[in-house]
Amino acid sequence: MKIPKKINILGTVYKVYFAKSIRKAIKKYEPPAKDVEMVGYCSTKYSVIIISKDLSEQTKETVFIHEILEAINDVLDLDMKHDNIDRLEVALYQVFKQNKVF
Repeated sequence: MKIPKKINILGTVYKVYFAKSIRKAIKKYEPPAKDVEMVGYCSTKYSVIIISKDLSEQTKETVFIHEILEAINDVLDLDMKHDNIDRLEVALYQVFKQNKVF
């Protein structure tokens, strides 16, 4: 999958970019969570998705899907737990890859 530089999620255009350090990249948006491994970040307030550039292509793709789900969850106030977002990410990635959607 080619991850776009911008993506429209529910009518809002999000800038998508890659960073060497997610923690450093998000400092301008909010303080990073302590003791949590971060490979991706989504801010609906600032309309931005950041993905670690040090990941494999497959992992970048799954993180991208995860962050889209995070945005949808926040905007629609779905109140999904993080582990449910993780499960949806894995399921969607498998469906998209197996059916050559990308």
